[in-house]
Amino acid sequence: MDEEKILYRPSIEPERHYESEGSFEHPKLREYEDPIPYSPAEDKKSDIDSLLEDLKTVYNLLPFFPIQIRSIIETMIVTITTDTIIRIDPPDPVTPLPPEKEDPGKFIPVFPKEENNKSNIPKPKDNDPFGFPDVPVVDVKQGKSQNLDKLVYSWTKGNLIRVKKHWIEKLKDYLQDYLSKMFHAVQLAGAEDITVLLLAFDGLAVKTTSGKKCKVAHDTIIRNELLIREKAKMMAKLYGADELIRFMRSIEACAQTRQEYYNHEFLSYCPTMLSQYENDFLRSYRNIYDQKYVNSIYQYNKLLLSSAELTKDVFDLTVENALAKGVLINNNINPFEQTPVPDPVFYLNSLTPEPGKVGANGLSSTGNYGNVKPGSLTDRVLNGSGGTGQIDTDFTKAITSGLIGQTMDNGTDGCVEFATKFGSYYSKFLANELANGVVGVSKLISDAAVNGLNVTSGTPSKGDIIVYGDSHVVIADGAGGYYGNSSSQNQAIHGSDYTQMGGLSYTGFIPLNGK
Repeated sequence: MDEEKILYRPSIEPERHYESEGSFEHPKLREYEDPIPYSPAEDKKSDIDSLLEDLKTVYNLLPFFPIQIRSIIETMIVTITTDTIIRIDPPDPVTPLPPEKEDPGKFIPVFPKEENNKSNIPKPKDNDPFGFPDVPVVDVKQGKSQNLDKLVYSWTKGNLIRVKKHWIEKLKDYLQDYLSKMFHAVQLAGAEDITVLLLAFDGLAVKTTSGKKCKVAHDTIIRNELLIREKAKMMAKLYGADELIRFMRSIEACAQTRQEYYNHEFLSYCPTMLSQYENDFLRSYRNIYDQKYVNSIYQYNKLLLSSAELTKDVFDLTVENALAKGVLINNNINPFEQTPVPDPVFYLNSLTPEPGKVGANGLSSTGNYGNVKPGSLTDRVLNGSGGTGQIDTDFTKAITSGLIGQTMDNGTDGCVEFATKFGSYYSKFLANELANGVVGVSKLISDAAVNGLNVTSGTPSKGDIIVYGDSHVVIADGAGGYYGNSSSQNQAIHGSDYTQMGGLSYTGFIPLNGK
């Protein structure tokens, strides 16, 4: 008993009892329908089907791509899609055989049934002290192995699909990030949709004041436009259809040669040492073309991934431009203003092409030739030395024609274009070069030599053509300066020193001598 223990301490707490004799009725549980009904799992799409679906998705979003790279990405998608479809193997034709007719007189043997009491467990050997059976207890059935050449073929197809899949998935990730940022820019700018913010920006038409508000946004757009144009040129050169097909042909050549060597089998019987060389050769060539195939796939993968990275750079620059245009809009500056289209040009053959097309003489039909008035080019060509024959008067007309500060149709490569437009006011030779659509330095120099106008050394006079190798030309102003197209500024300028031309070496000048 606890009371008899020496350390016993009586409890002084009241006793509590909570027993109940009542019974509780549990309510019947209500049954609810499953809001998500069960549906069997869909068949997993093949890698090829998934790739083609991703290519189609990106293709449908091409209208939201920057205009400068839209055609490049379209060419890549079409080329890769065509290559993928071509490589899809047709299904193997299966022709069911007709059932054989049963012979009623055919003898069918009947075997006696085996007794079920027999055990299939192997018995141990009599002379084995450990009692191990002769055969293993577990019999692992091995399926028929696939031929090595078929395995190599499936690996080849799978590698190409994985490379293309990796590229299109990376491009989709960059595109998703780009679209989300562009939608945000559309909301901030209050624009209608993304395509509005993708319109071309005319830096000369959109006016901002230096040191005032929005000048930085204006310069950001111009800078980014130049970067986008240069990146687009690089992409057009590296990722055109011809380049992609060249890489595909390289992969195909390596894969077929590799496949051919895997179709051959090693000699199983080599009675002499010399016959062993056949196997050595086969093993060596397999290794060689394995490496060649791996290198071709690696280069193709690098090509596609580099295009995705350049596309991402263009996306980022386009987003910056969209935000900068939003800044201009919020400050009551219209970023979509365009320079008025100048008056049309009368062509020598009197065949004026439709807007946006090229005329029979190769001239652009935009009419952007320094605001040349109708009939003025014809007059300059037909009148003696390209104008009135008075160099000072006609040179002043060229200066005041509006060419200075304009961007040429050929952009940064418009030095010859400017020289012919500017010089057409006072030189019949340059007017004829303009009419013939000459835009290359080498062509201009060779045509001048045909007309007896050769490159000479010395100091040029007013109106002469200053030559820098075969890469650049300007017009001398007669006072040590020049008029010409600036690649860095992407517009026509008046420079003060023709000997300082951004690292280009002065070659000489072409004296026009009134021609």
